[in-house]
Amino acid sequence: MSGPGGQASQDGQPDDVWGRETAALIQAAHSCWLVVWAPWRRQFTAFGRFAPVPVVIDEADHDELFNRMRAAELPFAHPWRRGGIPGAAD
Repeated sequence: MSGPGGQASQDGQPDDVWGRETAALIQAAHSCWLVVWAPWRRQFTAFGRFAPVPVVIDEADHDELFNRMRAAELPFAHPWRRGGIPGAAD
C-alpha cells in the first residue's frame, strides 16, 4: 500500500487504493462533505453539502484538506456550534 499522495507501490505502479480509502474515511467522519480522490491529479476534492453556495476544496495533503474543510464550515455553522449553546449554564 502507498502513503500520502498515492506514492508508487512496490511494483512501481501507482497505488490509488490509499487515496480512495483516505477519501472514504474523511467523508465518513464529515457527512456534510462529498470527498473524492482524483488519481490523475493526485489530489483530494471535497464538495461541501452544507452551504447555499458551492464550496469546493482541492488539496493533495489529507491533513491540510481536513483543516480547510473545518475552516470552510465555520461561516455556516449554527451559533450554538461556534460558541456553545446560548443560555446554557457553564
